[in-house]
Amino acid sequence: DKHGVMVSVKAKPEKIRLHLKPRPRKGGSGKRGLDNEPRADTGMDDSREVKRAKQPKRHEAAEVSGGKKNSRVKSKLDSIIMSHLKHQHCECENPISVLPPFSLMEPHVCPTAKFKEAVENTRPNVTCRLLNMQSQAHPWDQKCLDRKLNKHFVHSRFRHMRTVKDDTAFTACSFMGNCQQLVVGTDSGDLRLLDTFSGEVVDCFDSHSSAIHSLCTMQPQAQNGWQPLLLSSASNEVVLWDTVELKSQTTFQHVYDGSFDSFGTRIVCPSSNRKLAKLFIFDVCSGRSSPVQSLEDPARNGCGRYNADLHGRNAAHFGHEDKLVLWGSLLWDLRMSTPIHRYDRFTDGGRSQFHPNGLEIVLNSEVWDLRTHKLLRSVPSLDGANFVFNHTGDVVYSWHTGAAATEEAFPGLPSLGRHPIQTAFKVLDAHDYRDISTINIERNVVDLSIAPEDNVLATISIDPMDQYASSCAVRTYEIGRRKPQDCDSDLEDDDDDDDDDDSED
Repeated sequence: DKHGVMVSVKAKPEKIRLHLKPRPRKGGSGKRGLDNEPRADTGMDDSREVKRAKQPKRHEAAEVSGGKKNSRVKSKLDSIIMSHLKHQHCECENPISVLPPFSLMEPHVCPTAKFKEAVENTRPNVTCRLLNMQSQAHPWDQKCLDRKLNKHFVHSRFRHMRTVKDDTAFTACSFMGNCQQLVVGTDSGDLRLLDTFSGEVVDCFDSHSSAIHSLCTMQPQAQNGWQPLLLSSASNEVVLWDTVELKSQTTFQHVYDGSFDSFGTRIVCPSSNRKLAKLFIFDVCSGRSSPVQSLEDPARNGCGRYNADLHGRNAAHFGHEDKLVLWGSLLWDLRMSTPIHRYDRFTDGGRSQFHPNGLEIVLNSEVWDLRTHKLLRSVPSLDGANFVFNHTGDVVYSWHTGAAATEEAFPGLPSLGRHPIQTAFKVLDAHDYRDISTINIERNVVDLSIAPEDNVLATISIDPMDQYASSCAVRTYEIGRRKPQDCDSDLEDDDDDDDDDDSED
């Protein structure tokens, strides 16, 4: 102690550690079962036990190395090589997101785009492209590009053929059977059958008591031996016509804007009651005027107000395999009476229709994926426009109905606002929705129809400075040929067009 006196100090007893071994599993040896009792340890093997505890087992080491938390520590050499390869990838002309395996012996270069090589090897002459496409040694990607350029070449040239005028106003048109016969509807409810090449009226018959809104024709397959079908739609009724005897076959009441399925055996029509979101499906073969199925949206029927995004210019359409029905932003499955999906509308107005490829839906200016219901792209040229696909499904024709189509001049047509291109129609590529050409006809386009052979185009137009019935005319154009004053046109065609212009004046 502090006084220097010796004090006896007792040694502290050494702690004894107890280690319990786990019980053996069933079916284990009997010798292990004897070691289940606790045993005393004097601390002599503590260092060995600590070393064993620090060393993880094989399965534990694998879990630690493969876990997200304890990832592999990168070395300095690894980071140097990674930065070197990233620098090589950044210097590529066309870098890609999915990279091939890198090599340390050779410099990294991303594969070059085949489309760029195809563009460089493309012949500017359409005749040379057609000859190259017939060759078996011609690359496949080059053939696709040549086919696209040929499509743009054909659908960028339109030659005026004939002009038909009358005292009444034409409101709708559609080719019947082939490119030789054209059916037009009037504001008085009459149907007229015209010869496309001569412009003469072949037949005329009464169909509706009010103006005709739309005409829809169906050309069955040749091997079936069926005759073409015709639907004429007014504000409150749809009539199915017999094209052989030119007489009405069935009349469907309280519906409008009917359309056929792909086989011409069924018709889908929206209800004429503008406060109801309801569709009716009729059977053509039975000849009955009562619907065989009805589709409705209970959420919209209960609101009791006008459904502007459904009614108006929106007609219902069958899908590619006639299992789905699209009307406005609503998508139905025929196995269910309620909609299966409702698409978002970013803009007002416009039409909705299935793409002929069966994978997309065009809703005004938006293109949606039919499988995932995701937005693919937005097409400004289709904003608020009417559009129709050609019969091969690779070209889209769009037009804007001008303000000339008022209720005073055309009682059956909707009244729309002006548009910068209201006196022209556009041609778009149905694959990437790029503009092919814009054809200015200096008149407001009311309706447009394409022949089944995709060689003749018919339009109903009206003079924007004269919004009376006398200025409304049906004009036909030949697809793929230039105007008469160009070098590749015939002199006889030029003389015929001059005669047509003189008759108009």
